[in-house]
Amino acid sequence: MLLADREQLWPRLEKLGEKKVREKLAANQFEAHEEEEVQEWLTRHVSVNLLNEAMITKRVAIVGAVAAVVAALASVWGLYIK
Repeated sequence: MLLADREQLWPRLEKLGEKKVREKLAANQFEAHEEEEVQEWLTRHVSVNLLNEAMITKRVAIVGAVAAVVAALASVWGLYIK
């Protein structure tokens, strides 16, 4: 049984991109011994993308919360000055 060489396959998959890899996988254009590695690459690629999106969402939420606190403090300060 042949095993796919991850060090050669994964850079090739990165160059293709997720969409093209999915198309080639659906069209059965990968060697049989490469399919498992391709599936693992897709899983990790999607996981990394989801993690990056979650971090961006977290940062946006933090900025929104800080803006809400600043607005509340400004409102209270405005009432105090009057």
